[in-house]
Amino acid sequence: FIGHHYPQINMALEAEVRAKGDAKLAGMQHELEQAQTWIEAVTGEPFSQPFAEELKDGSKLCNFINCIKAGSVKKVNTSKLAFKQMENITNFLKAAKGMGLGQTDVFDTIDLYEARDLTKVVMCLHAFGAIINVDASKYGFGGPFLETGVKIAKENRRSYTQEQMAAQRAMAGQTAINAGSAGVMERSEVKKGGITFGNDNAGAGDAGLSAQTAGSAGVMERVGVQKTGITFGNDQSGSGDAGLSAQ
Repeated sequence: FIGHHYPQINMALEAEVRAKGDAKLAGMQHELEQAQTWIEAVTGEPFSQPFAEELKDGSKLCNFINCIKAGSVKKVNTSKLAFKQMENITNFLKAAKGMGLGQTDVFDTIDLYEARDLTKVVMCLHAFGAIINVDASKYGFGGPFLETGVKIAKENRRSYTQEQMAAQRAMAGQTAINAGSAGVMERSEVKKGGITFGNDNAGAGDAGLSAQTAGSAGVMERVGVQKTGITFGNDQSGSGDAGLSAQ
């Protein structure tokens, strides 16, 4: 019973997908016409059928890319067999990727062959056209070119000598050591003369107050002081000398 209804469910889903695809394509009619005009101009052959039917067997796409870069598709199938026609589409996409078309811009073979998503086909042709607008000279292609709003940035290659790369690595290593330490006072060794309060060689700097005791400025540390003269029995006591320690 369940299996009996599966074909109907699948047909309904497929119809829904096609309806959404048609709605998207309607919003890209101008881009579709631009792509068709470009293919016609490059091949010198006007379309005799609607866009999807004209490109379905893949042969026109193969001839089109061969006009831009000779030999891109070695063999163009003229067979009426479905798998041979789909092979043409696959060969066109493979050649286009070899010329710089990104994987994210590629449509699936059935998107064209079964007209499942012609929007992706149109977008793919515009992305490819944008690449050719930039790289045409690499293939000796002088046009015509696609009028498209898609822009492809030219690759900016940089080359460095071994000495420059070594200097970059050294600089990167130094940056890694110092990164994140801009606001931290380096604890350098300080030699103090005279009264050092037990801190002769400590790397505490010369600041007087540390971050640990910054909020305790009014507290007097009890430091042992040797007094001469009358000390009121307090010669060695830690009564303090009205001074602040560097603690």
